[in-house]
Amino acid sequence: MMKKIGCFIFLFNVFNFVTAQVGVNTTSPKASLDIQINDATNPTNEDGILIPRIDTFPSSNPTADQNAMLVYLTTVVGTNNPGFYYWDNATTTWIGLQKTGTISKIIDADLDTQIQVEASADEDIIRFKTTGIEFFNMNNGRINVANTGHSTFLGLNAGANDDLTTNSNTAVGSHALYLNVNGIQNVALGRTALYSNTSNGNTAVGTFASRLLTTGAFNTSIGIATLEFNVSGSYNTALGANAGKNNPNGSNNTLLGFYAGENSTGSGNVFVGYSSGRNETGSNKLYIDNSNTTSPLIYGEFDNDYLQINGNFDVGVSGDGTVARSNAWNTFSDRRWKTNFKKIDNALDKLNQINGYYYKWKDKKDQSLQIGVIAQEIEAVLPEIVSTDKNGYKSVDYSKISALLIQVAKEQQSIIENQETKIEELSNKYTNLAKEIENMKQLLSSKKE
Repeated sequence: MMKKIGCFIFLFNVFNFVTAQVGVNTTSPKASLDIQINDATNPTNEDGILIPRIDTFPSSNPTADQNAMLVYLTTVVGTNNPGFYYWDNATTTWIGLQKTGTISKIIDADLDTQIQVEASADEDIIRFKTTGIEFFNMNNGRINVANTGHSTFLGLNAGANDDLTTNSNTAVGSHALYLNVNGIQNVALGRTALYSNTSNGNTAVGTFASRLLTTGAFNTSIGIATLEFNVSGSYNTALGANAGKNNPNGSNNTLLGFYAGENSTGSGNVFVGYSSGRNETGSNKLYIDNSNTTSPLIYGEFDNDYLQINGNFDVGVSGDGTVARSNAWNTFSDRRWKTNFKKIDNALDKLNQINGYYYKWKDKKDQSLQIGVIAQEIEAVLPEIVSTDKNGYKSVDYSKISALLIQVAKEQQSIIENQETKIEELSNKYTNLAKEIENMKQLLSSKKE
């Protein structure tokens, strides 16, 4: 009878095990399998669960019946490091959960894309890999780009076609530097900046900046749509929205200002100011103005060494000696700015030592006949108005020669006045003498009678 009762109890427990919850070290399991240890505050070195350990993955794949089966890999197998893996039957792949120690990672199904936390213990680096290559990592507050040929790309399709050789490019913004393959040392910041670039050394900052530039090199464009439609120009500098926007192939231009040279087509131009040179089609021009005028405040032609100032031009400040104007040269001369006055002596003698000459320049394009003086001759008598540069070449302040000429005129006037006095005296003597002669003639004539 007792044997029957014991058998009944055993069968009852088996049935309960199969159909209900199972507890280990607990009479009230909270899950299908609830394993507890005797003392959670003071566990032993045997308190835990041992998941099946394998040295390599099975030679034949598990089936759907083993989907989510968990194992622990004890050795390195291919690119799989030791750690927990579960079978994903949908992808027929063993997927890793974490590495041993402080090393862990998230891996895709084909194992070539992953986020890895520490490649070695206490490395404190998070690594990001795609196609099996680490392209950037996070380390001590820094995001480091790797294996891109010293290039950095941030934004939708930025640098999408770069071949990632040693190009040293930087592209930030949607489709920035998009078509570049092997052009080097380019910087593109802004949507489609340097979109079509294939060349080297270009810098574009701003939406659409140098967007269509293809073969041109060493251009700098800063501002929305600067040099946007320039395709093959080189050595251009444009600063300001729309500066040089529609110039198709010009090179060596310097454009500073909103709309500066926007529709220009030439090369070698310098436009400074809002809308300056906006529609100029020539080359080697200088425009300085804050409008789209064809007669800017300052206009020049570099190929002709020509400069034109359309307005008054003052140089210097009160008391420094000179003011220069486009139609006159005015020299400050107020007595209140001067001291130690001394008149120029022997002015005529000094002037007699100076010669005026016709001459032509040796190394100038202008070969027309000139007129002037020789600095060395002036220096001998009036060194105060001759300057010498660092190379020993001398120049003359022509305006100050007028002071000498004033004194020369006064000395000559004094001479003339003295001569007039003497002439008058001689004339009086002549008149008196003539009278005496006439009297003598009359006296002789009376005696004969």
